[in-house]
Amino acid sequence: VDDSIIKGTLLNTSFDDEEFDIVICNEAFEHSLLPENCLKELNRITKTEGTIFILDKNGKYFEHNKRIGLPQWEQWFTGKEIEDMCSTMDLQVSYEDVDVTSLFLRVMMLLTFLCYGLLKRK
Repeated sequence: VDDSIIKGTLLNTSFDDEEFDIVICNEAFEHSLLPENCLKELNRITKTEGTIFILDKNGKYFEHNKRIGLPQWEQWFTGKEIEDMCSTMDLQVSYEDVDVTSLFLRVMMLLTFLCYGLLKRK
């Protein structure tokens, strides 16, 4: 195994406490079966004055999907739901409700697809 590859999950990243100033969780939080534990782990590896960015689908704009049912591993949260999860962890939360038609999400989706495409090249 390549020494530069670090194995871990959102529940156990294997990083030291308060290792990072900024932690970015992009399109992964929604797949955690234990989202509160995921937040605890992200909080653990982030420095006291650090920032955690969670970039993910906004449950506010996907209510119709919640009604038809999503698989257990696919959870789409609203900003308020994440704020409620963080309330017991002494985390200051601010969030922006971004509509799926926004330029920001289109650019993020494009970059995500480009990165995945580049990772698959040999």
